[in-house]
Amino acid sequence: MRVIILVPGLPMNLDNIKGGVHSAVINLLKGFTKFDIDVRVVSFSRELPEGKDVISKFSDRIEIAYSNEGPHKYHSLNYFLKGPAIIRRHIREFNPDVIHYEEGCSFMFTR
Repeated sequence: MRVIILVPGLPMNLDNIKGGVHSAVINLLKGFTKFDIDVRVVSFSRELPEGKDVISKFSDRIEIAYSNEGPHKYHSLNYFLKGPAIIRRHIREFNPDVIHYEEGCSFMFTR
């Protein structure tokens, strides 16, 4: 089974997570390590330069893919204008069986 988890703003340094949705995602990933499941977390980050993507390994079967969210000051505008293409690319590359949005609000503009 292949799962994509979409979560905005996941810190690139996971040690900087103090709680909330990001903590829940990390705990979920720790649970996934016990199963025969491939997981890709997709997150948008302002820490990356425009057009740059980074994929880091969480474990043998779990990866976290960071993409630059876009040039606009407001997250909502970036999610609406750039988000759908980024997510479609990850779906084509990874070919998941399940896609899970971990958060709503303006991030739902990517749908």
